Amino acid sequence: MGEDITTDLINGLCRFKDAVRWKVFFKLLQEEKDKGSQSNGNIANNTHKEEQEQQPHNPGLKTNLKPTKINLSAPRADDETERFLLQLEEELLKQALNKIEAKGRNNKSHKIKSLQQKLRNHDNLVVVPTDKTNSFRTVSKSNYCKWVEGLVKGLCKFVLSSLCCY
Repeated sequence: MGEDITTDLINGLCRFKDAVRWKVFFKLLQEEKDKGSQSNGNIANNTHKEEQEQQPHNPGLKTNLKPTKINLSAPRADDETERFLLQLEEELLKQALNKIEAKGRNNKSHKIKSLQQKLRNHDNLVVVPTDKTNSFRTVSKSNYCKWVEGLVKGLCKFVLSSLCCY
């Protein structure tokens, strides 16, 4: 579960950073265009459409085929934007990891507190580790003694049989 959260966060951060970088890129591009048009004044009378008609378009080895999709990564933004993106990434990852760790700690501490409460209320209970779930459960002392006796008897038989064979 924690890995899914981290993976989703990283993927979302990548998409967000690309979107911000493209936004900054096009904003700077527009500002440069505006500066260029202001400095040139009305010297250039051609419209954008006329400029495109004047330039022949022969991409794709002069087959007039246009690429269907170009997957470009976003260009690096200015230093201030990159610092902001880095700080944002660090903060979000730190919060996600803390939340994942806290979730695990709270669950275990809750189990421990409930076991302690059971032990306080009942004198005939013991806490034993479970085999498969890596957890703990409460068992009556009489059942626990039976289990231990059975285990010890089984081990004694095994040890005695291995000693007799040699």
